[in-house]
Amino acid sequence: DSPAAKAAAERVALYEQALRAVPAGDVARRVYYLERIAWLQADVADDAAAAARAYEEVLRLDPKRTSAIMGLGAAAARAGDAQKLAQALLAEAQVVEDPEGREELRLRAAEVWAEAEPERALILAEELKDDWRVGTRAWELITTIHARAERWELCARALATRRKAATDDRARVALALAESTILAARLGAAGRAIEALAEAAQATADPAHGQVLQQALVAALEASGDKPALLAAVVKFAESASVRSVRVEYFLRAAELTSREEGRDAEAVKWLQRAQDALPDEAIVAERLDRLGARGPIPDTFSTPLTKAVRSLHTAGKAPRPDSVLAGAPGFAELRVAEQLARAAGSAPQLANALALQVPLTSGVMARRAVSGLANLFAWVLPESEDTEPWEQLLALGSRDAVVLDTLIHRSRAAVRAGDAGALQNTVEATRRRLETASDETERIMLLVELGRLAQRRGELAEAGTRFAEALTKDPTSVAASVLLLGVANETADRPRAIAAATGLAEVVVDARARAALLSDAADLCVQERDPARGVALLERAIDAAPDSLMVAARLADLQTTRGAFKELGRALERALRNAKDPASIVPIAAELSGIARTRLGDTQLAIEALERGRSVAKDHVPTLFSLAELYIGERAWDKTLEALADVVRHSKETSEQVIAHVGRASILGRALEQPEAAEKELRAALEKESHDLRALRGILKLPKGPSGEERATLLARLATQESGRPERQAALVELASVRKGLGDEAGSEGALVEAAALSLSADLLERLSTAIGADAPKKARVLAKAMARARELGTPANAAWAVALADLDLATGRPDQGIEWLEEARRMDPARIETHFALARAKAGRGDHEAAVAVLSPLLEGPPRPLDLAFVRLLEENLAKGGRPHQAWVARELRGLGGDLDETEAAAMRVRRFPGISAGEPIAARGVRSFVMPGGMGRHALWDAAAVTLGIGGKLHKLGLSELGASSRDRVKPKALHPLRPLFDQLLRILGLTEVELAVSDRVSGAAIALEGEPWLVVPTALAEWPEGHAVATMARPLVRLALGVPWLGVVDPHEVLALLVALARQVSPNFTATPRERIEPMVPEYDAAARRAVDRKRRRSLEEIGAALDRAPAIDVAVFTDAMLRTEARSAFLLSGDLRASLDAVAQTDPFLVEALRIPGPHAVAAVLGHGIARDLVAFAISHEATRLRRNLGTCA
Repeated sequence: DSPAAKAAAERVALYEQALRAVPAGDVARRVYYLERIAWLQADVADDAAAAARAYEEVLRLDPKRTSAIMGLGAAAARAGDAQKLAQALLAEAQVVEDPEGREELRLRAAEVWAEAEPERALILAEELKDDWRVGTRAWELITTIHARAERWELCARALATRRKAATDDRARVALALAESTILAARLGAAGRAIEALAEAAQATADPAHGQVLQQALVAALEASGDKPALLAAVVKFAESASVRSVRVEYFLRAAELTSREEGRDAEAVKWLQRAQDALPDEAIVAERLDRLGARGPIPDTFSTPLTKAVRSLHTAGKAPRPDSVLAGAPGFAELRVAEQLARAAGSAPQLANALALQVPLTSGVMARRAVSGLANLFAWVLPESEDTEPWEQLLALGSRDAVVLDTLIHRSRAAVRAGDAGALQNTVEATRRRLETASDETERIMLLVELGRLAQRRGELAEAGTRFAEALTKDPTSVAASVLLLGVANETADRPRAIAAATGLAEVVVDARARAALLSDAADLCVQERDPARGVALLERAIDAAPDSLMVAARLADLQTTRGAFKELGRALERALRNAKDPASIVPIAAELSGIARTRLGDTQLAIEALERGRSVAKDHVPTLFSLAELYIGERAWDKTLEALADVVRHSKETSEQVIAHVGRASILGRALEQPEAAEKELRAALEKESHDLRALRGILKLPKGPSGEERATLLARLATQESGRPERQAALVELASVRKGLGDEAGSEGALVEAAALSLSADLLERLSTAIGADAPKKARVLAKAMARARELGTPANAAWAVALADLDLATGRPDQGIEWLEEARRMDPARIETHFALARAKAGRGDHEAAVAVLSPLLEGPPRPLDLAFVRLLEENLAKGGRPHQAWVARELRGLGGDLDETEAAAMRVRRFPGISAGEPIAARGVRSFVMPGGMGRHALWDAAAVTLGIGGKLHKLGLSELGASSRDRVKPKALHPLRPLFDQLLRILGLTEVELAVSDRVSGAAIALEGEPWLVVPTALAEWPEGHAVATMARPLVRLALGVPWLGVVDPHEVLALLVALARQVSPNFTATPRERIEPMVPEYDAAARRAVDRKRRRSLEEIGAALDRAPAIDVAVFTDAMLRTEARSAFLLSGDLRASLDAVAQTDPFLVEALRIPGPHAVAAVLGHGIARDLVAFAISHEATRLRRNLGTCA
């Protein structure tokens, strides 16, 4: 069904149609069409049968057509059609001129017919059998055909004919064998088979082939049943044999034949004698003679020592020695006879020898019989020895006899202890078998322990652990199994078995502490096995066994705490506390139980009972007393609390503990019981023992009727030295200053205030100090200065407000230099504090240093936005003007104008100001813009050198059509056109070093932009012509600066795409050049890479190659940094070329709706918006800089 087959079928149909149209007499055309049909059927349609039929039709028309004969043969062979293949072979034979080839083809045809038409094949083979060239193969085919038809007589005749005609011995022998087989097996003609073999043997000269025929003849005679003839043939062949081994074989056959008949043993002996003469040392001959000797007497010359020995066992007389039958290599019969002779003679050594020699020759029961007899001799008859070989042999033979195994174990002990590996292995195997057959449980446990010990001796610790564990499973109280298993488990780090061993051993240990230690160790192992529940159970058993064990209690507490099982822990510790006897154990257990009851269980009563149990056995244990007092306080049991704290004072030898107890009692007496006199007594007692105790000092100073006057000042001084927290110390010092002032100690009061202030230079404390000092300005300045100095010594964080306050005091008292120093320091302390900058600028302006004042104010325009207002702008303009910088002062005035802060005269001057023009200015070009205008050193990046290459090929890299911007070529303003924007446009081109840039003015665009269509175009709105010149210049300057810097697409195309274009351009010479973020830029680079390859000509490529090294070294530029640098550069350039800040701000606002709205109505909000806008603030900062003024002078835009 394939397309090729369908096409072939269509073509066959066409040829058949053409064939039917050819006249019958036109043989050549009919043959042509038939051959085309046959070819299509065979090679295209793969229909070999149809192709064969077509070729048959060709041969019917032209029997000698060679191509048809070859085609028919090939097609018939592929189709498996034997009839047509034979037809093709015979047709080929008719056209072949070589006689040898002709007969070969006829024979091949007969071979092909042999399966399908055997009779035709036979006729053809009969015709060829006499041909000298193929006759042999023809006879083979005749034989095969007769055999397939089971015509055995004809097949035998054919084989006979072939055998008689054969000249090769090998072929003759093969044919004779085949013939004799068919005669004997198929036709039952044994005589004829014998005759055929005999004839072939007579005609064969090769001895080897003759021997084959002799063997076949003997087999045929034996099959015929003619025994005399068979014996005669065998004897004949034996006598004629030239090889001794063959002669012996035939004589042995003759002896066998005669020995089968009764009364002919003598004749058999004769033939055996002839065989022995041929090979005297042949064992089989001797064995046959022995057999005959057993049946009856034979001559002594032929009797062997074995035969004689056997006879002696059954006759009276002297028996031969046992070793007489052991000469040479004795067999089993000789050894059994020697054994009987030794038993009859009562010779134990000879019996042992006979039995030992039987072992390697026997197996099974007979081997065990021999070894058992040998073992009995070793054990009871032979001299005492440590030999274990018989028992080892019994073990190897699979013996499971308990006596044998126990004997082997017993006799091997010395060798095992000596380190004999073989003895150890045998002992292990014997013990295993004893274990398999042991019926008593006690015996099994003993054998398991013994197997474990043996495995331990062999270094098989895992096996040893298994055996010990099995023994322990059968008897958990087995001390030996437990101890041994514990040792092995520790060595192998087998925690489960170590746990089993330890718990088992704990069951039989009498000593409580030892039992607890074992259970505790087992619990630790359970925890390591991640079975904490079992570990807890074992620890509880351990603590029940030894309630005084602190280690067990600690482990239990730790484990249960980890599990969060506090109730269970409390019950276990409560039992332990109840049963414990040792005070050294009771106290810590009581403390632990109290802590759990209080913090985890919320059972205060249980906590108190636990501590009271500890107090009952250790009345002077201070920690217990303190804990009890704490619990009593929670229960509001004031009397018990006071009693417990009194016991602390009474029993403690530590002053600190006594002080704590006094303070505690004072707190209860003063607050809970409202007994301030008693509380004061306790606090004074505490201070007598520790005069600087912080708690006692705080307590006594807080009493309602506490110390006063000098005593209070002294206590406050102590408190100030002891307080660790700065707020607390500061509060004490402030109070101390107040007390000192009340006592008339001004110096002391001032010192306390200084120390208090030095701890925290806060605004609150500054106000308190000012209030405390009053209107005494010199004193206030002195105290503040000392406080600032002391604060520096203490490392207290600085506070600019203090420095400003000091500056105000100095300026007010006529010390401007010191005031400025404090303001400078305040600015360093807090650079973000704008008020400090203003104060410093005013102070410097007050001294006439207006340039310094500007230097203080200018940095506020840099960095992050700050909340600047019109006050800042006024101050800036004032100092710029007075500092001799009128152009910068005018910029500040323009900024004031945005804020609506100009009077009528100033506003009028602002309105009449005109664009100065740049016709006479010096060109700045792209490199100048990069060097002097672009911020942050960005102009030095090698990316801009690569961007410069885009001039002239921008449209090839990324086209920006005029139509995309809303313009067309009809909007072009020609160079000599009288249009108000054309002169300004030409001046900008000259200043920026641009050429071949067209100008288009359209009322369909809203802003200025660059189009790249063949050559660059600047497209501006029609309304721009009506704007002031400064505004027109600022608007056109921004896109032209982009064009000059090589990035004209900015403002129209996404910055990521612009940067991708520049990266692709740079990679023409620097494959590793990149920009960030890569995930946004890299996917676009391949597209622009192809465009760059097409656009960059040889000259531009040389330019790129010159900067290749710089591009390799250049860091990756970020798109945000790139965009920000361009926006700032455009704004700065717009100001430089227009000289008008407002015009430049309006140009920036064209792409920023927020700025547009802010500038729409003048007012303070407009100034705040400008100074809070990153690009606008940068523009203002640049406009008042010296560098901008210098550039404006060069360009001619300074009015």
